[in-house]
Amino acid sequence: MLIDNEISKQLNQRLVIECYKDYIFLVISDIAAAVIYFSVLWDYVSNRTVLIYWLVSEIIINDVIRIIFLWFYHNQLKNSKPQNLKFWNFYYIATSFVAGIFWAIGGLIFIYVDDPLHRCIIFLVLIAILTAPALKMIAIKYAFIAFEVPIGIMLFLVSLSISPSVSLELFLGVIILLVLLSYGSLSAHQTLRNSILKTLENNLLIDELKISEDNFRNIIENAPIGMAFLSLDGKYLDANHVVLELLGYTKEELSKLSYQQITHPDDLENSLHAVHKLINGETSVVRLEKRYIHKNGSIITAISSGTIIHQYDNLKVFLTQIVDISDRVANEHKILDLNNKTISTLNELTLLEKNEKLVNKLNGMLQLCITMDETYPRINLIAQELFSGFNGALSVLNKSNNSLETVIQWGKDKILRNIFSPEDCFSIREGSITIIDDPETWVACPHYLNPPVGGYMVLPLFVQNDLLGVIHLSAQSAIPIPKHLQDTALTFSNMVKIALSNIKLREKLREQSLRDALTGLYNRRYINEYLPNELAKMMREKSTLNVIMMDLDNFKKFNDNYGHEAGDEVLKLIGQIINQKFRVGDTACRFGGEEFLITMVHIELNDCIQRLEEFQKAIKSKSVFFNNQILPVVTVSIGLAIAPRHGTSMDELIQAADQALYKAKMLGKNRIELYEPPGPRS
Repeated sequence: MLIDNEISKQLNQRLVIECYKDYIFLVISDIAAAVIYFSVLWDYVSNRTVLIYWLVSEIIINDVIRIIFLWFYHNQLKNSKPQNLKFWNFYYIATSFVAGIFWAIGGLIFIYVDDPLHRCIIFLVLIAILTAPALKMIAIKYAFIAFEVPIGIMLFLVSLSISPSVSLELFLGVIILLVLLSYGSLSAHQTLRNSILKTLENNLLIDELKISEDNFRNIIENAPIGMAFLSLDGKYLDANHVVLELLGYTKEELSKLSYQQITHPDDLENSLHAVHKLINGETSVVRLEKRYIHKNGSIITAISSGTIIHQYDNLKVFLTQIVDISDRVANEHKILDLNNKTISTLNELTLLEKNEKLVNKLNGMLQLCITMDETYPRINLIAQELFSGFNGALSVLNKSNNSLETVIQWGKDKILRNIFSPEDCFSIREGSITIIDDPETWVACPHYLNPPVGGYMVLPLFVQNDLLGVIHLSAQSAIPIPKHLQDTALTFSNMVKIALSNIKLREKLREQSLRDALTGLYNRRYINEYLPNELAKMMREKSTLNVIMMDLDNFKKFNDNYGHEAGDEVLKLIGQIINQKFRVGDTACRFGGEEFLITMVHIELNDCIQRLEEFQKAIKSKSVFFNNQILPVVTVSIGLAIAPRHGTSMDELIQAADQALYKAKMLGKNRIELYEPPGPRS
């Protein structure tokens, strides 16, 4: 019989255990046998000193030492320490051999008994005493041999020394006894070994069958389509989560039903006919389109495939596969392909690899984005694929009103309000990620449109304690968010917050580079970038663009009289009045020291001039209090050019407006002049 290494190791371990099982009784029996033998010989031996030495040595060396080692052995078992099988196997053989030596020596004491009759009686007693321990050694055959060899030699010698008249008979009897004892012991050893081996093989087979059954159940449970087991009379025995979700029942509820009870009455006859063909062996697989009745009464159309299997809790049962085709999109070829893949389960490693590729793809796209508005559709695109089957949202902080604005939401349901306060979110208050597996164990924040039905995750986006926004992820049914998806969401949130932080920083730096620090208006660099684009847009739309150049009158003299700090205060006031008096769509910049340039689109000339006059009045009506005195009121001269009448390029228009401004200065200042192209020379 071929035995693999693992079974061989377990077999040897069981044989060693068998040796030491009730070993203490063997030791006690050995002590009792020694005492009995001692008592029998006491009255008949001529040298009792030798007998006493033998008894004491036998008990101390043979039995006490065995008791000590037996204590070590059981202590290892009790503390679950690994056993050295070779040592305990060798020790058992060695102690058997030592015991055999001692009893052989004890038998040789026989020579001190003078009476042949007494010798014969004692010889029979010795044989009876030594036969029983040999039977205990059947677990390890070499232990039996080690015990019997010295004893056999002793018995041969003693049998020849009893009496010439019976020595031959006793000698032959000893040979027969040893042969029978050896044969019986070896047969018992083989029987015990085969019994243990059979038990180990059966246990291994049971374990393999259990693993096979568990794997089969896992495949069924994790199959991407509905799968269920039914008895031959139609009762549901078990079903995976897809069937339960499809029909709306729990496992316990479904186990009390039969397929006849949840099949549409109009389809019941076809279903019974298909089952009849399977039971009668007319076909091995049936497939039909049928309608199921959901728990709530709604009708579900599905493709149902069934076959009979012969191994499920030792029963002959139906295995049925159910694919929902209520949307009527799936066709027959796709259904066949799906049925062929029912033995496959989702590979988490493949899913993680796919998610990693999507995250890397998002990272690449976000690095190319310049503005926040560019990032949102790209984040939404990746999020829908990355968290397919889950609802989610990204909300971004608007610092101007300290509110969170939900800029994107994905999944089949919207989960957040469009605008809410950061104080509404407890995760933001705590500054930590929140993961909830069961919404019944937690109180949802008020910014949810509806309380979550399954597990959800909240990931605040903080960069150096500065709140950028928050990401929400929510299951669409009563399930927790899987661990691998939690890890993906964490990576996703870190990537999004870094991208948003970088873009905000770039926008802030760009804004600072395009703004005049004193007045808060745009600077000349911004006009150089903005005005050509506006002119191109004007040409496409065939509209007009007014370019206005302003200059404060006598401002150099004002600075000489009152100082540049006073002049700066006046410039700040001019910037404030410009922001108040011009439209939101108009663009104003500080063009030079006390020069300002304003562009106005989609406005009639008269309306433009009227607004400029109101601006001049507003300046004249405002005073600046500086250094404990009221500064004199300043005035402003204005030059106006209109595109495309006065030019179609930035340089042409600025030059035209500047010439009109120069004219306003020449005509007395504090006035508005429209550019007039020079007439033909006379």
